Amino acid sequence: SSTSAVFLLSCLSLGVGVFSLPSTLNDLGWPLGTALILFFGVISTLLQLQLLDVAVERRCSTWDEVVMIAPGGKVLSRLGLFLSLVIGNAAHLQVVAGMLFDLISFFVAHRYGEFE
Repeated sequence: SSTSAVFLLSCLSLGVGVFSLPSTLNDLGWPLGTALILFFGVISTLLQLQLLDVAVERRCSTWDEVVMIAPGGKVLSRLGLFLSLVIGNAAHLQVVAGMLFDLISFFVAHRYGEFE
C-alpha cells in the first residue's frame, strides 16, 4: 500500500543517518556540522517542493506519470530505488557491525577503546 511504502522509505532515509549524526558533528565540529545538516535539509525540501509543482502543473496523479516526464525516467527511477535500498542496507549493516564490535570488545575482551 502507499502508506507502507512511505513508511518504509522514511525509515530507510532516516534510520542510518540518524545514527551517524553524532560522529559527523564531532568530526566536522558543531558549527559546520549543523550548517551542513540545515543546508541539505533545505535543499531536500526545495527539491521535493519543485517536484510537487511539476507534478501538479502536468496533472500527474501517479508516480509513474511523474517519472515519464523525463527521458528514461522510469528506468532511472527503478534503478535509483534499487540502489538506495542496497546502499541503505549496507550502511545499516556497517552500523550494526560496529555496535556488535563495541559490545564484544567491552563485555568479552574487557578492552573497550584500546584499539588503534
